[in-house]
Amino acid sequence: MESKNRLTKDILINADIEKVYGIWTDIEKWNLWTKSIKQISYLENFSFKVGGKTKVIQPKLSPAVWKITEIKVDRSFTWETKILGVTVIGDHILESSSRGTIAKSILTYKGFLASVLCAVSRKLTIQYMTMEMEGLKNECEKS
Repeated sequence: MESKNRLTKDILINADIEKVYGIWTDIEKWNLWTKSIKQISYLENFSFKVGGKTKVIQPKLSPAVWKITEIKVDRSFTWETKILGVTVIGDHILESSSRGTIAKSILTYKGFLASVLCAVSRKLTIQYMTMEMEGLKNECEKS
């Protein structure tokens, strides 16, 4: 589902929620299972906790620093970055399903130029979100 300043991608994963959460929150390994990430690492001795900061390097994009703002163990985490005065909020949500786990990624753009940045980056962002969700699914479903 997409709205003017929000992009959403979800996928059904044939794995339990704890496994999916463990892989999704081991963010320094994302580059091992998605080609949308070249490199990702914590800054300043941070770790996966509220306030933790990561530097994310993606193809075709400038490096970005994402700060973790909320964690709900085995359910979700949220982080945000600022680009050209726009705050981009990334929600990563997990829901149990009778067939496994539904993983949902939501990017919300807020600020004066939010609609412009969202429109300009929409195609590449959707491509990367798709790569990330499919990579997460493949990694979680490995035996």
